[in-house]
Amino acid sequence: VQPGDRLLVPGCGQARLAWELAHKLDGVDVVGLDSSHAQLSVARRMLDMTAERSLPFHPFLDEARNAGSTESRLSRLAAPDVAPGGTPPTLRLEHGGFDQEWVSARQQAGERPFDCVVSSFFLDCVPDTVAGVEAIHSALAPGGLWVCAGPLAYHHWPKLSPTLDQLTELAEEMGMELVLEPE
Repeated sequence: VQPGDRLLVPGCGQARLAWELAHKLDGVDVVGLDSSHAQLSVARRMLDMTAERSLPFHPFLDEARNAGSTESRLSRLAAPDVAPGGTPPTLRLEHGGFDQEWVSARQQAGERPFDCVVSSFFLDCVPDTVAGVEAIHSALAPGGLWVCAGPLAYHHWPKLSPTLDQLTELAEEMGMELVLEPE
C-alpha cells in the first residue's frame, strides 16, 4: 500500500483496526464502514479521546447472537494499548452495509476502486459469504490486495462460516490470485 492509495475496512465496528491502519500508513485514505450506528458512535467517541488511559470498548454491543443477555451485551473491556489522540485526517468512518449495492453506488458516483480491502471479523458475520467475497472483489481496483485477517468459524449464526480452504477456493474462482499462503 502506497501513499495516495485507498483502503477499505468493511465491518469496521469500533474502528480500532481502521484507526491503526490510518495511523501507520502515511498518505493512505482509509474508509471504515459499518452497518451499526451504535458501533460507529462508540468508534467516534473512542477516536476523540486524547487522554492516556485505558480505553473502554464494548465488543458485543450489536452481537445479540453471541451475547444472550443485556448484561453480557453491555459488558465492557479495556484496551490499554489504544490511546488514539484524535481521528487521523486520512480516516473516514461511514455508515452502511457492505454489499454489491454499496460498491455499485460508489462506482456510479465516480469514486475510484480501493487498492486494498482489509477484513477482520467480517466474513464470518455476513449472512452470505459468497456475496461478501463478491463485494470485496468488486470493490478492489485491478491488481488490488485483499487481506483477510480472519477469523473464520468464530460466529455460528445464521450459518457456519467457511473453512480457510473453502474461502481460498472461492476467491480463486472469482479470479483473485493468492499471493501468500494462508495461515
